[in-house]
Amino acid sequence: MKIQVKQSGGYAGISVELADLDTATLAPATARRLEQLVLDAGFFQLSTELPAPSDAIGADRLQYVVTVEDGGRRHTVTVADSTPEVERLRGLIAAAQGR
Repeated sequence: MKIQVKQSGGYAGISVELADLDTATLAPATARRLEQLVLDAGFFQLSTELPAPSDAIGADRLQYVVTVEDGGRRHTVTVADSTPEVERLRGLIAAAQGR
């Protein structure tokens, strides 16, 4: 399984690649943890866009773009940090960064 996480926004408004990894190259326990986080999030069933609520303000809000490839499947989810749905992905984002 390949997992890529990008972050944009923030005070400087820059885009940063937070993670780009392949679970086949990781320690087995780490790979299993990441793969389980993808499953727990229902990642492949999530909408491709999870925007911030319309009442959220602030040009410096963070946004994440998470892409997962597994076998023949590839899915990308763009999620605003201020949306409740980000909680489903927060563990995956953190674990992909090695936290």
